Amino acid sequence: MNQPELGNYIAQLRKEKGLTQEELVELCNINVRTIQRIENGDVTPRSYTVKNILEALGKSIDEVFKTSEKQPDVLPAINYNKSLLGWGMIAGIIYLILGTLNVLVSINEAFNTELMPPSIYGVSIIIEYLTLTVLLIAIAHYGLLNKGTLIKNASYGAIALLAIFYIIDFLFYSNLLDENEGIGMVLSYSSLFFMV
Repeated sequence: MNQPELGNYIAQLRKEKGLTQEELVELCNINVRTIQRIENGDVTPRSYTVKNILEALGKSIDEVFKTSEKQPDVLPAINYNKSLLGWGMIAGIIYLILGTLNVLVSINEAFNTELMPPSIYGVSIIIEYLTLTVLLIAIAHYGLLNKGTLIKNASYGAIALLAIFYIIDFLFYSNLLDENEGIGMVLSYSSLFFMV
């Protein structure tokens, strides 16, 4: 409990007990000016001063501060989902592993050395995209918790944008689009850039 909350609490306790500041001074042997400054929130008293005042008012310092710790601050109306953030971390690790492998496969494919059939590559980029989606949803949830609408919106926008690039990457890998012709070359390298 910090000032001015502590001062207000002490003043309220003193009034509930029907004591004046002078009477409280007699009970706890503290200067009346100190009591006034504490109650007004002008100073933050030392712990032994608070202890003396609270004991004179019939409260223990542990009881008061444990009670104030139990009262939660105003929390956002959003439910905090720890498991989603945990799954986001796991998905991020899987994404880094699969993403690295898929980038290496794409680079080798650019030199006409196909490492795996297009169907297996397709499955691997679908799994990579799904893990990236879970990671981005967790990031959006984190942004929502911290009132970061930019983080939330950027995460959801990235999910949509990356879906397009993953589709383009698969079309190039399976040779349905020729990356050596004009726009195909630009899209191929830009999709590779965005997946890293």
